Amino acid sequence: MAITRVRQTNAGTGTATGGAKLIATTWTLTLSGTPTTGNTLLLYIGSVNTLSITSVVQGGSNSNWSSIYTSNNANTNVYVYALNVTAGSNNTVTLNLGSASNGFYSICEELSGLVTSSWLDNYTNTVSPSTDTPTTGLTATTTNSNEYWVNLYFYYSIFANSQGSSPTNSYNLYNSGTPIKLTDTGWNGGANGPLPAYYAGVIMDWQVVSVVGKAGGGISDSSLNSNAYNSVALTFIGSSGGIVTRRRISSSFM
Repeated sequence: MAITRVRQTNAGTGTATGGAKLIATTWTLTLSGTPTTGNTLLLYIGSVNTLSITSVVQGGSNSNWSSIYTSNNANTNVYVYALNVTAGSNNTVTLNLGSASNGFYSICEELSGLVTSSWLDNYTNTVSPSTDTPTTGLTATTTNSNEYWVNLYFYYSIFANSQGSSPTNSYNLYNSGTPIKLTDTGWNGGANGPLPAYYAGVIMDWQVVSVVGKAGGGISDSSLNSNAYNSVALTFIGSSGGIVTRRRISSSFM
């Protein structure tokens, strides 16, 4: 079966004027349609804070998500979950946290043509405290010729227009919506004056491949300023060989 991207949605937690706004411990993403039984849901989360994730639930009852990747670094934390869709599902994905948090952004997508478990083949990441050309580094050579490759670039920035451009190594850019604002002001007046707003977001690019190789790549930050990045390359295993197609995609920002 060919690997096909079916649908995708993204959202982030913003803040109120004057300081950080804590979200509730339960937070839901809504896909554009009901996932198909046997397909795979992939959930990518980038967070300024270390998250205490107690569970991920799809459709109100399916909590059999697998945590397949975590990278914790100061202000740039990345989490990846995967689920094989079962009968009776609906189009909601709910993230449950042990404690409320602010400043995170997530992308959820549905794919057909992936294996139903043990999805992750290879991965690597590069943490850059200050760059305008983030790169993931390269993974080891993949073990399967039919795979879905994803790069995630989670950033923490004072620049509101940090969107990715010019992906390298034949990746396709999915420029995941407007960055989330983390805070508006710090000190009020005085010699230091107000602090600038801070922003965070996940920029994603992807490709489907039919040969083994080393995954990973880079992008340019459209703000042309240096930001903190945690850049991650992931490779997901397809269920069989075949020609890869891209069918449809949808996104929303909360």
